Amino acid sequence: MTFILVIKTSKKIIKVKTIKIDDVISDESIRSVKIAKIDVEGAELLVLKGMRESLAKKIIKQLLVEVNSDCENYGILPEDTFNFIRSFGY
Repeated sequence: MTFILVIKTSKKIIKVKTIKIDDVISDESIRSVKIAKIDVEGAELLVLKGMRESLAKKIIKQLLVEVNSDCENYGILPEDTFNFIRSFGY
């Protein structure tokens, strides 16, 4: 399933076609991922929510996530991202 992420900047609106990591893992029958690195300039929680099943099933063994105040552009606090990750035992 694909989604459209709409990013509003001061000058324009950008639409980006996306796919959930859970869908890629399922479609490709991936059983294990050693490490997932996420650095998406503030949208980390959005990416993590798209890999919820994989996190719950511990398919992804390690996470490396850059979190900074850019997430506030998406109405997300850094703590929201940390709490989400912790809720899966990472």
